[in-house]
This record gives sequence, C-alpha cells and structure tokens, in this order.
Amino acid sequence: MVVIDAGISPELLTERMIAVAEKRKRNKTKRTLTRTQEVLYTRDFKMADHAAGYMDSTKLR
Repeated sequence: MVVIDAGISPELLTERMIAVAEKRKRNKTKRTLTRTQEVLYTRDFKMADHAAGYMDSTKLR
C-alpha cells in the first residue's frame, strides 16, 4: 500500500472516503418517476407508437 503524505490528517481522510462512498451509493440507487413524468412519458410513447403505425390491441376489439 502506498501512502502519500498530503498534509491531511488520517481522520479527515477517512471522513472524505466515507463521504465519497456515500455519494457513490446515492448515485447508484434506483430512482422512480414522479406522477407528472409518468403521464408525460406515457403521452410521448403513445404519440411515437401512433406515428410508427402501431395499433393497440385493446382498441381492435
């Protein structure tokens, strides 16, 4: 293990390492869409499907 003396106390270095690890964990968590985002995405996908000529099978009955 290589130790570089940058004038940082080991306690502070440990705190920074913990903070970085927590930030990485926070960035990896799965985020869900808000209700507004769900509605907007649903509309966008419906318009894209319609433009591509896709017909919803429930409307064919």
